[in-house]
Amino acid sequence: MLTRIEIHGFKTIETFETFGLDVRPFSAIVGPNASGKSNLFDALKFLSLLAVHDVRTAMLSLRGEPEELFRRTEAGLFDEMRFAIEVLLDRTGTDSFGTRYTLKARRLRYELHLSLKKDARGQPRGIFVTHELCDAITNKDDELRRDRSSGATPATECPGCCRPSPGLRDWTHCAGLGYSGPSRPDCAPL
Repeated sequence: MLTRIEIHGFKTIETFETFGLDVRPFSAIVGPNASGKSNLFDALKFLSLLAVHDVRTAMLSLRGEPEELFRRTEAGLFDEMRFAIEVLLDRTGTDSFGTRYTLKARRLRYELHLSLKKDARGQPRGIFVTHELCDAITNKDDELRRDRSSGATPATECPGCCRPSPGLRDWTHCAGLGYSGPSRPDCAPL
């Protein structure tokens, strides 16, 4: 079950920050025409297509050309899109090959960052994955998020939830969960 989605730089979803939506078991999306409802569903469709296809195929399955999926403003075209989803999974199940499995972690967070690269003339040259991560959501993550949403004072020392991102030389930092103090020496916020 999908429990949260975050979007930045996708189509017409207007925000300078990341758009975030906690999804309840029953949710309704309402709003006036041209307010971004269809684009929210396009983002969900894109993420679901990524479960079975590569990025190029998933993008070509959406409305518009791949470079048109990046947010466009009066100042120009955003060159990055960021997505994150959080899901709650059943503890046990059966995979596509009929094998039973048991999960160690039921709650997962998947993050994807895509960048639009341009040539010397400013024309789109390609779309590249710059960050991809799938990680378990821990109880400590929940505590930090609850503290942030309740207006509680953030932690005064780095909780140590920084972790390396596979295949990258940067670190994913816990600041998005409410921590705003000094980092441990091995933490390098994005």
